[in-house]
Amino acid sequence: MNDKNKQIVQGRVIETNKSQVLLDKKDQRIILELFKNARSPISQIAKKVKLSKQVVDYRIKRMEQQNLILGYTAFLNNMAMGYEMYIAKFRLKKISKEKLEEITNFFVNHPFTKWVATCTGQWDVSIVFIAKDIFHYNTLIQEFNFKLSENLVKFRVDRFIEENVLGFDYLFKNLLNKNENRTDDINKSKANSNNKIENKIKNKNNNGAYTKIIKLDDIDKQILQILETNARTPLIKIAKQVNLSADAVNYRIKNLIKKRIIVKFIPKINVSLLHYQWYVISLYTQTSSENEFAKLMSFLKSQSNIVFIIRCPSIWNIEFDIHVKSSKDLFNLLMDLRTNFSEIIENIESTLVFYDHKYTHLPKGILNE
Repeated sequence: MNDKNKQIVQGRVIETNKSQVLLDKKDQRIILELFKNARSPISQIAKKVKLSKQVVDYRIKRMEQQNLILGYTAFLNNMAMGYEMYIAKFRLKKISKEKLEEITNFFVNHPFTKWVATCTGQWDVSIVFIAKDIFHYNTLIQEFNFKLSENLVKFRVDRFIEENVLGFDYLFKNLLNKNENRTDDINKSKANSNNKIENKIKNKNNNGAYTKIIKLDDIDKQILQILETNARTPLIKIAKQVNLSADAVNYRIKNLIKKRIIVKFIPKINVSLLHYQWYVISLYTQTSSENEFAKLMSFLKSQSNIVFIIRCPSIWNIEFDIHVKSSKDLFNLLMDLRTNFSEIIENIESTLVFYDHKYTHLPKGILNE
């Protein structure tokens, strides 16, 4: 991946007039291996997909040049770093294109935001941000309110208590068979009955504190910054940048994985070029038994086009990201939810992600701590 491409694009939903990129089975298999571990050497990927190293290297570079693969990143566990994660949604008024851009840039440049998206539906802007404690959270909310005061109709905020990171299974589901083991990612995470790659980050304390906070030194932060920017950066190059030996860097990376600071290494896929739409669905649920709630979560995780699920303690209980080819596909899924879980789900809210402007697991606020 060249430096030019990785610096231009931050998000994964990119407005484009380009024609749809079609993936053959070889491309799909390569992307599958990258989702298992985006740091896998070309030689290892080639062995898994039964192609030559030259062919795999050519195909990856082609998908990068097409802007289908926008880069490679490290999915990091901010809770283990001592931060709480929050999702906020804003409905705006008296808004022009220029004003929306100004507000978007404010959030993109903010040191504690992880994700920033412009949307259509009930909400105009959605963000994910982190806060060190309740005092920090209150300071950030006041800052956001002050910035949006003249344009704000309403907003909602809730805290993550569980984060489920799922693979883009819909891209390669036709390649999988019942006996295939898809658990050989960097954390050996357990696959469910549908062989879906899953990594769970759970807030273990009901009061909102992660039970084991990992303290990072400056070198760890430098390594994480390099991997978050480009997860395929070679060990030798990382070692040169942090003034350590390659063996020392390798040890630190393995330790960060062991301590669950690094959850996964994944590619950033431009779903727009595959002509998929990205929706965020919020489920408002009523009190139910753990068994019924578990059935709902199991159903969501079994859907190959659901890529991300979070649980929140209050306003909305479950939120998930889904990629669909058409509104009909979304309608069918929502009807299945209403039919099968009518005793649990009180309301469903859908938001189309038009453009995500920022996507990072290492906000500058962490680096500057």
